[in-house]
Amino acid sequence: MSSDAQLQALRDNQIDIGLIRDIGALPDIHQHLLQREALMLVLPESHPLATKTSIALELLHAEWLILLRREVAPASYDRILAQCRQHTLKPRILMELADSNAIFSTVLAGLGLSFLFSTFAEIQRPGIVFRALEDTMGDSEVSIAWLAQNEEDNRIASAFVEIAVSDIKST
Repeated sequence: MSSDAQLQALRDNQIDIGLIRDIGALPDIHQHLLQREALMLVLPESHPLATKTSIALELLHAEWLILLRREVAPASYDRILAQCRQHTLKPRILMELADSNAIFSTVLAGLGLSFLFSTFAEIQRPGIVFRALEDTMGDSEVSIAWLAQNEEDNRIASAFVEIAVSDIKST
């Protein structure tokens, strides 16, 4: 589920815990930061830019971009477009897709470049490389989230949060 879908499911008592990205402070939702991730450029290893260790946004002016749909990661989508505008890059968006696997397939086929979070770079995919961006887009925050009113009511959710938070602190 997207972060927005998880928030709604929390509020509808359909789920007890969510793993959400970049939602900011909400009065009815408790959160604990799990990690911060950078957005990285995803490109085929045969692409001329793949030889660089980091890439400036202005080098993408002639490139087709493939983005995750805004409803999947709205804060990241908005951040990408804002950074492009800030660097006077008019993004040439070829398509918007619903999941990372579709992005990998499309990038691998040579149809365009994309942006994904640094944790995706930890999984090796033949033919795909990740490169840092010289122009930082700011980190994305991944947090565990739970409904504030359920904190005392739901012992299982409370225990899960306690274990997850203590495991994060010990690493």
